[in-house]
Order: sequence, then structure tokens, then C-alpha cells
Amino acid sequence: MPQQHGFPTVSRLFLLSILWFISAPVNVEAAAARHSRARAFIEASCRSTLYPTLCVKTLSNFADNLNQFQAISPQQQLAQLTLSVGLVKAQGTREFLSNTTTNMKGIMSHSGSLDLAYCLDQINDGVTQLGRSIQELRRLATRRQRRRTGSIDSSDDPTWHISNIQTWLSAALTDANSCLDGFSGRGLGSNVKAAVKAKVLNVAQVTSNALALFNHFAAMYRTTSTSTVATKYKP
Repeated sequence: MPQQHGFPTVSRLFLLSILWFISAPVNVEAAAARHSRARAFIEASCRSTLYPTLCVKTLSNFADNLNQFQAISPQQQLAQLTLSVGLVKAQGTREFLSNTTTNMKGIMSHSGSLDLAYCLDQINDGVTQLGRSIQELRRLATRRQRRRTGSIDSSDDPTWHISNIQTWLSAALTDANSCLDGFSGRGLGSNVKAAVKAKVLNVAQVTSNALALFNHFAAMYRTTSTSTVATKYKP
């Protein structure tokens, strides 16, 4: 039988396992370092918000996703993430208010019914405003690519997109605050009243943070006059 050249199969497997054990700690350490830098970036960015603790808590779970899209700055990604979380929170609160209205029918007072209907209307409008803001921010994110391909109109002013988002986010924040300001909760019971206020307050605070982070991004966008913002953060 002719002699086989090369390492036996067992030796190859052994060498591969050694290489894996050598490289694995490096990969883990690199991933941990990236996560640590992303976390630090999130914490620094959240200092510009009114609710930094909630901001960090909201975004920390997405730290590993930062800068996966090189054409989009980390600042814009933070704004997009917070907007998305705000939309999910608002949608959940809308569902809660709708279910509470149905479950409390025939039990709550007329005043309580009016309170829930008003809040539901305000939060529903907030959902619309947040959804529009997310879509507009996506258009802004793809503007550079469309410009390179020549598919962008010369009248497509980025400041117009920015102004739209700021207007709609401000409206969503006003919606949540209007619900809180006009909600007496009479005839709903203390537990329902507390639950409604807690959920709407959370929507208001997350939306406030999203507006602050977007304003930070918008200021940098205007300064650089490009769709990709220069940043000191590196993945």
C-alpha cells in the first residue's frame, strides 16, 4: 500500500482544536472590548437626555449592534434604536388602554371613561408620530447612498427631513404629556390609575430621550453637512 502523505486525521483534529483554543480567548476578548466601548459610548450619549438612567437601560441591550452599518453613524443608530423602543412602548400602552377600556366598561365612572378615551386618542396619535419619525429617519439614512447613485433630487434638503422628525417627536411627547396632565383617574380604581400613569410616563420619558438623542445627532449632521457623522467612537 502506498504511503499516505500528510498528518493523520487525529493529528489534524488535534491541531485544529489547539488553534481554536488559542483563538477563542482572543475573539472573546475582542468582543468584550467592543461591547465595553459601545457601552461607554451609550452612557456618554445618554448624559444629554433628561432621563439618562432609563436611556442607558433602554439602549444597553443593543450595544453589540452599534456600528454594524458603516454608512450610518452610531449617533444616528442610537436615535433609531430609541425611536423604535419608543414606538414599541407606545403601541403596548395603546393596547393596554384599549383593553382596559373594554374590561372596565360598565364598571368605571363616566369621568373614568372620558379619561381613558382621551389618553387612548393621545397615545394613538403618538404612535403615528413615532412611526412617521422612524420612516423619515430611514430616508435620511439612505440619502447619501441615493445621492451617490444620482437618484436623489437636488431639492431633497436634509434639514427638511430633520425638521420633520423634530416636529413629529415633539408632537408625540406632547401627546403623552397631555394624557398625563389631563388624567384624573377618578372611578377607575387606584391600581388601574397607577398602571395607566406608569405606562404613559414611560412612553413620555423614552420619547423625550429619543428627541434629545436625535437633536444631538441633528446638530452634528448640520455641522458636518454630510449624511455620515464623524465620530470618535470606533467598534
